[in-house]
Amino acid sequence: ALVKKGPMKTAFVYMNNELNVARGAGYVAGAVLKEGHTLKFFDTFFTPVEKLSRIVAEEDFDILMISTMTIIFPEAIKLIKLVKGKKNIPILVGGIHPTIIGGRLLEENPDIDYLCIGEGESFVAEFLENLGKDSLYDVKNLAYRRDGRVVVNPLRPVEDLAKLPPFPWHFFPKEAVIQEGQGFIYVTATRGCPYDCTYCANGVYLRMYKKSYLRYRPVADVIEELRFLNGKFSPKLFYFGDEMIFMNKEYALQLFGALKRELNIPYGCMVRVEHINPEVVEILK
Repeated sequence: ALVKKGPMKTAFVYMNNELNVARGAGYVAGAVLKEGHTLKFFDTFFTPVEKLSRIVAEEDFDILMISTMTIIFPEAIKLIKLVKGKKNIPILVGGIHPTIIGGRLLEENPDIDYLCIGEGESFVAEFLENLGKDSLYDVKNLAYRRDGRVVVNPLRPVEDLAKLPPFPWHFFPKEAVIQEGQGFIYVTATRGCPYDCTYCANGVYLRMYKKSYLRYRPVADVIEELRFLNGKFSPKLFYFGDEMIFMNKEYALQLFGALKRELNIPYGCMVRVEHINPEVVEILK
């Protein structure tokens, strides 16, 4: 393959069937931008796959990247087949579905070229830097085909949340960020959960990354993001969609204390029942 020098022109598709903001896919797209590549972001809730396949085929993208969950993977395959029918472009698929299924996904779907297994931010930077070179095959988290067989590379360490790229809120229309009639914005301050509930995908990551999977963003970074969102959207409430923000009670105290002092906007969060005690209730009240 020809080695392209300079920035890559990337098409990034978030497979989606509801009005929401893709935190995982958004951060990966942010990492692409941070490395100086150009990126067009598409959300299948707003752009159907038939239209998307035409756009990707008509424009001179170097790579098509797709983030998908299991429930919507059939739509992703439909998009991939439509695109490959029009144009031979390399396709990378990431998200929870390839992370769960692993290399078997390449065996069953010959139109997919590469998988990202696990977290994607530092992976995607290295992947784009090495695309078209032999060094690509050393990139951790990558699954690929070589000499007719599927190879799954070792995992890289979990992301350092203090080094995450800025989240690209501008990729998401206002109606996805703050839903009409509800007035709240869904935000996150942590990543991961120490529990392995049978109904949740978190168990997959726990088995991959062990205890290192539960991490916290610096409080100052979270407050800066909330201040930006407050200025742009004037929400009535911030809702922390984190799975286990009270696993570290000191962190939750710091974050919610700073939020009250600096923005004084109501907030909500999830918490497991055994983490509730009078002190936690007092904080939340």
